Amino acid sequence: MVTVLTDVGYAVTEASDGDEALALLWDSKGGPWDVVLLDLMMPGMSGWSFLERHGTTRPPVPAVIVITALDPLGVRLPKNVAAVLRKPFQAADLVRLVARHIRPTAGDAGSAS
Repeated sequence: MVTVLTDVGYAVTEASDGDEALALLWDSKGGPWDVVLLDLMMPGMSGWSFLERHGTTRPPVPAVIVITALDPLGVRLPKNVAAVLRKPFQAADLVRLVARHIRPTAGDAGSAS
């Protein structure tokens, strides 16, 4: 995902787990972040735990796009989830979905975490 989004011009910061992602979101030197791409099944903090804690970040709270192999119709997702991208997916689908949730800025493609 990092390669795909970087190749089309997005500034991407990668986090290895939920704890690192929250630290990046809470760091006053980072961001502002436009989108968080979140896998529900990840090592350490689960995606579910991340979603519970994500709403405590300072404004603006970035949109969360959940990326999962789970059937999104059979899962109750929190309100802070902007969209779901089901695995496996095509790179073009990822790019289109991220583009829909990026806040436009002059001369910048946006950023994703």
